[in-house]
Amino acid sequence: MLKKLGLFEEEGKEDIGWVRSELVREAMMVAASSGILVVPRGQRAEGTELRFAVTPCTVLPTRFPKRAYQAAERVQPIINKLVDRVSRDASWLRKCLKSTLEVDEFTRQLAEIFDISQQDCIPPHLQPPSFVVIRNDFMLSQPEGVSFYDSSIKHVEINTIAASFGMLSDRITRMHHRLYKRLQRICGAIVKLEAVEMETEELPVASVESTLVEGFACALEKYKDYCANVWKPPVSVNEGTPSELVIVIVVQPGEYNAFDQHHLQASIMERTGVRVVRMSLQDIWQRKIEPEKEGIDLGEPQPMLLKDGKGCCGLVMEAAIVYFRAGYTPADFPTKVFWDSRRYIEQTRAIKCPNIAVHLTGSKKIQQELAQPGVLERFLDASEIDELRSTFTGLYSLDIEEYNNNEDEFNGLLDSFASEPQKYVLKPQREGGGSNFYDEDLVDKLKSMRVNHKEELKAYIVQDRITPPIQQSFLLDSKPTGDVIETTVELGIFGAYVSTPMDGEEVEFHCNVSGGHLLRTKYKESKEVGVAAGFGFVDSPLLVDG
Repeated sequence: MLKKLGLFEEEGKEDIGWVRSELVREAMMVAASSGILVVPRGQRAEGTELRFAVTPCTVLPTRFPKRAYQAAERVQPIINKLVDRVSRDASWLRKCLKSTLEVDEFTRQLAEIFDISQQDCIPPHLQPPSFVVIRNDFMLSQPEGVSFYDSSIKHVEINTIAASFGMLSDRITRMHHRLYKRLQRICGAIVKLEAVEMETEELPVASVESTLVEGFACALEKYKDYCANVWKPPVSVNEGTPSELVIVIVVQPGEYNAFDQHHLQASIMERTGVRVVRMSLQDIWQRKIEPEKEGIDLGEPQPMLLKDGKGCCGLVMEAAIVYFRAGYTPADFPTKVFWDSRRYIEQTRAIKCPNIAVHLTGSKKIQQELAQPGVLERFLDASEIDELRSTFTGLYSLDIEEYNNNEDEFNGLLDSFASEPQKYVLKPQREGGGSNFYDEDLVDKLKSMRVNHKEELKAYIVQDRITPPIQQSFLLDSKPTGDVIETTVELGIFGAYVSTPMDGEEVEFHCNVSGGHLLRTKYKESKEVGVAAGFGFVDSPLLVDG
């Protein structure tokens, strides 16, 4: 329909220029009124001087093969299960991360917290439930000779911490429903196409909010059950005043993506009636209360108690859930206090989303290990493995010990990466976008490490580069120009689960839900797609069959 209208064509541009202007104008109004906003970089995240901008997004949805989208939806619950099982296999996690910890300081610090949590030796029935919000990211792969409709999905990464933009994605999906319906009527009038009602399956429903809120509601109830079965709630300190049960969102100072978080905060409060507070790691450290230092025994593990506000009224909050939207990058830990705060949170009875084991499970090294022959069989049933494995690309370790210290084989592999760098991506153990190496940067980084810091290679993996189809998108940034640009897309599917250990190695899932998408569009020349990192635009898929 878009091609017939000529919206993306240079010829005849003047004839349909008013259509672009009309769509851009309406998109700006819908975005502003729906809270599809971000905090511009350099602005204060709190206070009266705050300024807002429209989230970088597309004016219209982008075509996506329906079969590929459905395949991504099918594997999401399997990955939820996989993450839970891997995170509970402490010996396997340590073995796989051993070489990475020798050279990657950030991952080593996380692993130290993991080791402390394991040394506490809390029996299974006293361990808090595990609550995880996951987003699995996929790219379309369209090798030469394959039609767009037959493009397949290939797995890019598992995001086990701070999976973001879900709430804004829902709002953009609803905006696209509205604008696409408007465009159908325009198209019918201009090129004499029949203006029919949009079929619901063309644009997937906006369902990230329901997935996430269901997970939070379930986790909150399980925390109450957990405390009731082991201790006598509510916790009372400060002359017997009961603490207020709250959910804490750990945020970065000056948060760019604050509106995505505020939308979720409001939805959780509406569903559960429990207050949701935003705090930095430093805030938590400064406002923590440690009853054991005052001779008050509240059992082990200790509840996570915090002073409410400035603490002047003696009111106390008890954190039932700590949801991390920060803590995934070294920049989030500028001083020792931030690490002390993260360690303190892990040792409390609050449900961590994610706990430190799940955080480590999302590392690139674990992803590379899971792609090796025979490894998925350790964690999944045979019926679940084939479809998940079909989404994997080639993933390669850069630890020579995994090649039996065979220097000829290892150097040959490195030479192959350097000779055809356009086929590969060099990835460190980092989240948040902007850390990968491509093309000549990959060649230079490998050369530098081979010559000067050979041990540093262990901190990286190499992944086959995916060849996505190129499309045209109608982009909207802070300046409402509505540029039409050649782009590629990356699809994220959300999931959430709550689980508790039982006797032996059994685990009970109280909820295991998946649903909702985040489609991100980037310039075809761009190597990264992170919206918060400044590379991508939030989009939604228009599902098509050939």
